[in-house]
Amino acid sequence: MNTVTITGNLTREPEIRYTREGQATAQLGIAVNRRRQDRTTQEWQETTSFFDIVCWRDLAENVALSLVMASSSRECASD
Repeated sequence: MNTVTITGNLTREPEIRYTREGQATAQLGIAVNRRRQDRTTQEWQETTSFFDIVCWRDLAENVALSLVMASSSRECASD
């Protein structure tokens, strides 16, 4: 089993849909801010990475119920 854990800011409300077979799927967006110090200039640099997340089955339903845009930071894990 593969697991990915991404912790960041929710950029898009989870959108839940169901397949013809009845399986739940949720799509959402997460932004991850990273801050690092440049070794040559000693200045701090910030970068932001954006992730489009798709969750399936029970995780999709849980994400749709528990994550809202007002959340400053939430964790989404997908298997």
